[in-house]
Amino acid sequence: MKKKIIPVIVAIVLILIVVAATFGMKIIERYTYSKERADLNEYFHINTSDETAIMLGDELLEQKAKNIDGFIYLDFNTVRSYFNDRLYFDQNEGLLLYTGPTDTISSVVGSTTYLEAGQEVSEVFPISVMEQDTLYIAIDYLKKYVNLSYQVFEEPSRVQIMTQW
Repeated sequence: MKKKIIPVIVAIVLILIVVAATFGMKIIERYTYSKERADLNEYFHINTSDETAIMLGDELLEQKAKNIDGFIYLDFNTVRSYFNDRLYFDQNEGLLLYTGPTDTISSVVGSTTYLEAGQEVSEVFPISVMEQDTLYIAIDYLKKYVNLSYQVFEEPSRVQIMTQW
């Protein structure tokens, strides 16, 4: 009789081991990392190839920057809201003005030069660009007058701006 019960018990134990292993694998699969990747363009809300997401510190801003000829540009309202309210735009004259403590720095929209302390300074990029009704300011120009650092990332295009250390 014992010889007949032992194979039945072994079979039941093997079935229980297989069932436990199956459930164990399902639990491990459910609670471990997957190889599936998120769509980063969707995460950063990037819709066009010239849009660049703006990360201010660790915060993703709703506003977008523009990548124009390899240079990052922030729109005028974003600059005034988050970085510096000493910038002014004279729409009638087409001038971008920055008021410093002792001088006013000015540049013509679309120009690669600006006047600082009566001296003309040249850059390799346009200081500001007008697209439709929006004025964009080069972040490299802005960096000269605002205490910030930035790093640009690709795929998807995003810029991380740090203003505090």
